[in-house]
Amino acid sequence: MSKLLSHFNFANLSTAVVAFMLFVLSYDLNRQFDQYLLFTQGVSLLFIPAGIKLLAILVGRVPAMIGLYLASVYLSVGLWSTLDVASYYYFATISLLTYSAAVYLVLKVFGIGSNLTNLKYSHIVFMSLLACLMNGILHNLVYLSQGVAEFTALLTNRAAMSLGDFLGCFIVVAGFNAALQIVRSLK
Repeated sequence: MSKLLSHFNFANLSTAVVAFMLFVLSYDLNRQFDQYLLFTQGVSLLFIPAGIKLLAILVGRVPAMIGLYLASVYLSVGLWSTLDVASYYYFATISLLTYSAAVYLVLKVFGIGSNLTNLKYSHIVFMSLLACLMNGILHNLVYLSQGVAEFTALLTNRAAMSLGDFLGCFIVVAGFNAALQIVRSLK
């Protein structure tokens, strides 16, 4: 326990809090588009928080993952008020694990160092695609197991979630990349 607490510092706490806040704020922003883009409860055709999650995990690592997990559980309470509390944790776990696995796999396969200096835009796009596909499949299987989705809608829900997550990742990553390019040009 003391070893765990020794890694707990202000920077890690700040990273977790920033990840939490960015995810919640992006979720609230995304809800503004629900009347146009909500496919079914829990599935949007544009999900901006997916991009926030991907970048937060990539940059903030474990502290960001803690903030994202807590944010997912927090948001599930409002979205799935009729479900058992355990469902909130299942949804948050699958969501976090699929994105974390995608980041980890792409970093390993392409030999990207922990400082991300050799990370390319194409790596992030590939990471987004992998995360969105894995999340769409596994998340909807958990939805099925929790009675949130019908088996007959599994394929369409999975495809819609993957598309929404990918578009959200694309928008956030493209915006982040554009901001980096502007900052670099000002130097």
